[in-house]
Amino acid sequence: MKDQYIYGINSVKEALDSGKSFEKVYFLKEKFGPRLADLKTQIQSSHIPFSVVPQIKFKGFAKKNHQGVIALISPIQYSSLDGILDEVFSSGKDPFFLATDSVTDIRNIGAIARSAQAFGVHALILPSKGGAMLNADAIKVSSGALLELPVCRVNSLPDTIDHLKNSGLRVISISEKSKNQLWRADLTGPVIMVLGSEGTGVSPRIQAMADEILSIPMSSGVGSLNVSVAAGIACSEVLRSRTQD
Repeated sequence: MKDQYIYGINSVKEALDSGKSFEKVYFLKEKFGPRLADLKTQIQSSHIPFSVVPQIKFKGFAKKNHQGVIALISPIQYSSLDGILDEVFSSGKDPFFLATDSVTDIRNIGAIARSAQAFGVHALILPSKGGAMLNADAIKVSSGALLELPVCRVNSLPDTIDHLKNSGLRVISISEKSKNQLWRADLTGPVIMVLGSEGTGVSPRIQAMADEILSIPMSSGVGSLNVSVAAGIACSEVLRSRTQD
């Protein structure tokens, strides 16, 4: 699987109108015109990540008739969060969602997706800004899990978490700084678990929204776990708590 780029105003607009999922759209800073402006407005209204970049960023596509716009098509089809939420509740199950906050490494996202699929996560939630773009490498690292696990891209992670709280889900944030251990928590019922990057962790805003902040117990001398490792441990513990006799 290779990353798929499309070039030119008409090609990008046709892909957008046909319902294809986009990872990101790049507009050439030095290029102007009403058709390009209309396309940018449509991209914005569709909540698709985009950047306005200088000519040097377009250097590798110089031989393409890009007309000032290049789009990276997503290797997956993003899912509707509300659709999945309704489906899980209708089936009589307790929703279990996993969200990442400021995790930008695609290898971590791929590994997280693999653990999420293995341990019964109903959907992986990724922010459209400040997170990793999904590409062929992410699919490979996930061993195909990103093609099977529902993935929801959201414009605002805090707003999404607030919406899920109002829908009856408890928000659990994972942080090595918490004195409350994952092993001792009640992980049954509707849950959304949030993990942040190793550098910054879960943002203070989302931490403040959490119903519980939990840590994974570790031996002394280890400051923190890789986020994908933490995700695997946390998801495994949720599954254990829900399936034990």
